[in-house]
Amino acid sequence: VWVFREFGGGGPPAIAQEWVVPVGQLKLVKLRDGSTVHLNSGSRLAVYEGYNRKHRRLLLEGEGYFEVKPNRQRPFQVEAGPVEVEVVGTAFNLKAFPVSERVELAVVEGTVRFGSKDSTVMVEWGQAVAFSRQTRTIEPLPYDEVQATAWRSGTLIFVNTPFEEALRTLERRYGVQFDNRSDIQSLTVRFERTESLDEVLDVLRTLLPVEFTREGDRIRVERR
Repeated sequence: VWVFREFGGGGPPAIAQEWVVPVGQLKLVKLRDGSTVHLNSGSRLAVYEGYNRKHRRLLLEGEGYFEVKPNRQRPFQVEAGPVEVEVVGTAFNLKAFPVSERVELAVVEGTVRFGSKDSTVMVEWGQAVAFSRQTRTIEPLPYDEVQATAWRSGTLIFVNTPFEEALRTLERRYGVQFDNRSDIQSLTVRFERTESLDEVLDVLRTLLPVEFTREGDRIRVERR
C-alpha cells in the first residue's frame, strides 16, 4: 500500500513560488532541478519551500505536461486534488481541474505511481487512467498521446468528451461562461488555436442541434 509522504509530521511546508495561468494563455515553467512543466490555461502550479534541496514536491490545480529530470534520491511528487503522482524521471500529462469529476493521467515516458490514500496503481508508458472523485476509484482510459497533449500547441481535441467538460475547456480558452440548458451528452470535434470564439460557436451549431445566446461574457446554450 502506498502511503503519502509527509514533511516532518507537520504537513507540507510553505509555498515558495507559484504560477497562475490566465484564461486563454499557456505557460512554460522551468524548475530548479531542470524539469519543465507546460501549464494549460486556468491552471495553477505551486512549489513547496525546499524544492530540489529537501524534496521535489509540487501542487497542481488544472492541467500540466511534466518533463521530469531523473533523481532517484528525490522522487518527483505532484499533489493534484485527491490524488498524488510520484516519479523518478519521466514525462506525463496530468489533468486535475477542481471543477472536473475526474483526475486524468497519460504517461508519455517511463512509469508513474498514481493514486489516493484509498488505492494506487503503477501507470506505464502508453497507458492512461482516471480517478473518479465521486467513487474514489481508478479506471483505465484509452491512450491517445496526441489528444492528451495537443493543448500545448493550442489545439483542442474532443473525442466523445462529455459536453459539460468540453464547455468548461472552452471557457478556459476564451474567458467566457456557458449556461448549458441543453441535453447534449458528448462532443467530438477538433479546434485549432487560430479559431475565434465566434468560429467555434458556428462549428458547434453545425455539428449539434444547439443555439447560443450571448450577453457579454455569458453564453446560454439551448437545444434547437
